[in-house]
Amino acid sequence: MADDVGAGPSLEPPGRPRRLTPVRALVFVIAVVWAACAVAACGTGRQAPASHPGASAASTATPRARAPVSLTAASNGTTVRLFRGQSVSVVLRSTTLSWHVPAATGKAVRRTSASGGYPGHQPARARFRATRPGRAVLTSVNDTACLHAQPPCAVAQQSWRVVVFVTGPHS
Repeated sequence: MADDVGAGPSLEPPGRPRRLTPVRALVFVIAVVWAACAVAACGTGRQAPASHPGASAASTATPRARAPVSLTAASNGTTVRLFRGQSVSVVLRSTTLSWHVPAATGKAVRRTSASGGYPGHQPARARFRATRPGRAVLTSVNDTACLHAQPPCAVAQQSWRVVVFVTGPHS
C-alpha cells in the first residue's frame, strides 16, 4: 500500500468527474482559442485563379468578406491582425480631454475617413483599410486647449497606440 502514495494524479474515486480548477479552466480556454485560430487559419490559403485570364487571385471576389474590426480607447496597446481589404474602425471617446483623429504610420493601411476629435468635443473617428501585407501603427493623443495656453495647464495627456499586421495572398 505504501507504493500507492502519490502514484496517481487523482485522489478521487474512479468514475467521479474531476473538479474544474482555475488552472484547468485556463488550459481549457487556451486549447479552445488555439483550436479556433487553427480553424480560422484554414481559410487563409491562396485563392483559386479568376476565370478571366487578366484578373489576379487577389482581385477575385470572395463570398466570405472579413468582418470589420472595431477599436476603442480600451484597445490601447493591443495588436490587430487584418487581411488585405479588411477595414478597421476607430472611435476614441473621452469625458474630459478630446482625442486627435487617429493616424497611421506605414503603408500596410490607408485611412479612408476621419471626423471629430480635437479641438472639438466629438469622438475622434477614423476608418482604415488594409491595403498591402506589412505592419502599421495607429496612433492618437488626447488634448485640451489649456495645454496650449501660456502658461500651460498641468493636465496629463494620454497616448493611444495599436499595432496592425496585414496579411494577404502570397504571390
